[in-house]
Amino acid sequence: MKILLTGGCGYIGSALIPHVLANNHKVVCLDAQWFGNGFLPANENLTIHKADLRDHDVLSHCLKGSAAVIHLAGMTNDNECRKNPEEAEAVNFGVFESLVKLSQNFGVKRFIFPSSAAAYGNSQYPLSEDHHLEPATAYGCFKRDCEAVLKDSRLRHFILRPAGVFGYAPRMRFDLTVNMMTAHAALNGEILVAGGEQMRPHVHIRDLIDVILRLLTANIESDTFNIVYANQSVLQSAKLVKGVVEKYLKKKVTIETSERTDDRSYMVSAEKLRQVLSFECRRNIEDGVAELCRAFKEGRWQDALDNGIYSNVPGLVPATPK
Repeated sequence: MKILLTGGCGYIGSALIPHVLANNHKVVCLDAQWFGNGFLPANENLTIHKADLRDHDVLSHCLKGSAAVIHLAGMTNDNECRKNPEEAEAVNFGVFESLVKLSQNFGVKRFIFPSSAAAYGNSQYPLSEDHHLEPATAYGCFKRDCEAVLKDSRLRHFILRPAGVFGYAPRMRFDLTVNMMTAHAALNGEILVAGGEQMRPHVHIRDLIDVILRLLTANIESDTFNIVYANQSVLQSAKLVKGVVEKYLKKKVTIETSERTDDRSYMVSAEKLRQVLSFECRRNIEDGVAELCRAFKEGRWQDALDNGIYSNVPGLVPATPK
């Protein structure tokens, strides 16, 4: 089938598209390429359009004949959402409303929307998909509002609420918690943790990809799924990263803690994913960090901490995981 994949040149898209192509689908990638290009394979079944989703004519052209949409595009950093609220609303919400309406008009059969576990807001226990959404960030609010638009549509849709994603992708991001810790440990021998007791859910990028692939053909009705391997504290994650980096790169890594600067703390449950899709995330943090370490050992990403291409935040990769 023909699939429109928005934001396909980014972190998740660059890892997802090769697997979608391997399943004999045709992919149209629509991406403004804010963070560069050159991360996707040359393939006769892949068409790449460098364009803004707000271009109605281009979006309509890409949707024509598409059986499915996977929507990844958007402004993903909450600080940038707060600094540029009008742009963030246009890119994260206004575009989504247009995309959903046009998808209906063009007869799209299924719409897959990776929202975010950030849509829940803070929690003291793992939340299930029917829990009320009370996002604590601007980014989370946009995800919540997009979910509402999709639920009110006529589209057969699947809303995913992924945990914090980690692991290798052709277009790497080192501004994500586990990846960030790994880069600082590998290159500086140090992990900086602000606070550490705050809880975070995590999922390997390949597990997220496997769920998306399954939903492209799954014979189920519209639904919402959390995607998570484990919930653990930021300090627990730092200790796991330290151990793997020391093992693979044979270098001493220290963990430095400071006062907590981020009040977010949340957990999500994966029970529904197991029950409805019979799917269980199976790749842990150690797996993801090990694959990154192997690449660092080969000399990859030596500029990971000072090259903005590895971040969805303008400027450098931050030193302190949030």
